[in-house]
Amino acid sequence: MLSATLKNTICLTCFVILSYVLLGQNNYNNWHFGRYAGVSFNSIIPTAITNSAMTQLEGCASESDPITGALRFYTNGISVWNSNNTVMPNGTNLFGAASSAQSALIVPMPSDTSKFYIFTVSNYFTNGSPGAHYSLVDMNLNGGLGDVTTKNVLLHNPTSEKLVATHQANNFDYWVLTHSFNGTTFYTYPVTNSGVGVPLISTCSPNFGGTSSIGCMKLSPDGSQLAVARSGSNAIEIYNFDRYTGIVSGPAFTIGSIAPNGLVYGVAFSPNGKILYSTVNDNGFVYQFDLSSGNQATITASKTIVGNAPGSQYFRSMTMQLGPDKKLYIVSDMDNYIAAISYPDIVGNSCNYNPYAVYLTSSKTGALGLPNCIETVLIRKICAFNLCAGDSAIFNSFSTAGLSQSYWNFGDTLSNSNIDSGFSASHFYGSPGSYTVQQINVHSNGIIDTIIQQITIHYKPYLIGSDDTTLCFGQQLSLTPVTNATNYTWQNGSTLSSFAVSFAGTYIVTVTNTDGCKATDTTVINYISCGSPPSSHSTPATQFYAKKCDRFF
Repeated sequence: MLSATLKNTICLTCFVILSYVLLGQNNYNNWHFGRYAGVSFNSIIPTAITNSAMTQLEGCASESDPITGALRFYTNGISVWNSNNTVMPNGTNLFGAASSAQSALIVPMPSDTSKFYIFTVSNYFTNGSPGAHYSLVDMNLNGGLGDVTTKNVLLHNPTSEKLVATHQANNFDYWVLTHSFNGTTFYTYPVTNSGVGVPLISTCSPNFGGTSSIGCMKLSPDGSQLAVARSGSNAIEIYNFDRYTGIVSGPAFTIGSIAPNGLVYGVAFSPNGKILYSTVNDNGFVYQFDLSSGNQATITASKTIVGNAPGSQYFRSMTMQLGPDKKLYIVSDMDNYIAAISYPDIVGNSCNYNPYAVYLTSSKTGALGLPNCIETVLIRKICAFNLCAGDSAIFNSFSTAGLSQSYWNFGDTLSNSNIDSGFSASHFYGSPGSYTVQQINVHSNGIIDTIIQQITIHYKPYLIGSDDTTLCFGQQLSLTPVTNATNYTWQNGSTLSSFAVSFAGTYIVTVTNTDGCKATDTTVINYISCGSPPSSHSTPATQFYAKKCDRFF
């Protein structure tokens, strides 16, 4: 363990460095899309952006400051607009397309957080040409508003409309994935300190010719699964993706016959990666598939319609994108609202589809696309459990790959031990309430980033158990603790709210409230002779049950 003085010195140093190299979680707080439409996630309730300068039928991308959430720039893959909603110098004629499902994707340069790659892909109507490219934005130029310094560097040609990215296993570098047009090849490009590298080739898919090149593909937020819409085949294929090697393998399974007479277009995973959602371009339905069984037949049979976009437009319920608030948003063409699934990790209609989640104003409408995001940024998290006042909360890293050390600030300003180090840490919270926890990560290459997360410390249940008692042989007693708990566990595994005692022994009850907090009471029962011969009784064995990590954020 570090001394308090040394830890405070280290954390002060970290916060100074973080002032210019922090990799936060606000990168996608401003969405620009559709017909001059936009949504800001810089408040608890998402609100409309009304001054967007961009119109785009399909794919687009936006980038915000990871610390403040302020807009940096946005693009439709053809032009690039700065935070003043004016086109950047050299920011025109990029080789994306108005009718490309995932026309653009912004990827930060790992070694320089003021520079960004814009990846672009062509569309079906031009037979995938001129192909996949990247351009470079330098935010140090033009008074901090940014310039496009490099433009349209060819990656491969022709290409499908599919374009995604995720963090590599070191949680610092990136993988960018595209797919060939009229081919069977996935291209995985490494983005590192050295720039955009030579692609890894995975030839494992059916031929993505014709209309199968239309539509989106998405990586699960943890980067382990890749869902690909094969529009012309009315199917979705799920592949395995290795964040260590960049290799795509599979498909693990195929979900076919999504809907009659339609082209599968949008795909998206739930935050936990156990549920898949899809859309079809002509019926407005949002489909849900439970992936938890890992069995193709069971997954296909789990298809549930959880939403239906109102209106009569042909392109209803198109692109789906996980938001910074962990809700899943769905856009429809010519609609003044975007829809949302509030609880995408829940199977069935309890996921709560709302077709009127965000009003874009009467003069702004969506189209077919929402901003393309790197979803590992959205789910960077801390595993936290035992979040109960009077207990030691436990914190674990989401991933330790590529890290040399982690430091923690528990947000408990009244504590004398508010900071700690290590990939796992614990802290005693004496009072319930909300606390802002920071995990400061030092990468092996010297880069420092942080995860900032709010947690809630809950009240423990109160518990008034029975006093230790001596009984006469033959007497019985019912132990019934007074508590506000909802669950009971006795020493023999019983879950009843009371326990009938007939024998001497130690009786232990653990009660749990709705927040998962626990309290335990022990009662010792003795038997004596009260004028009659004693009987032979055995003492029940006391059992203990280990706690588990049961709460994630």
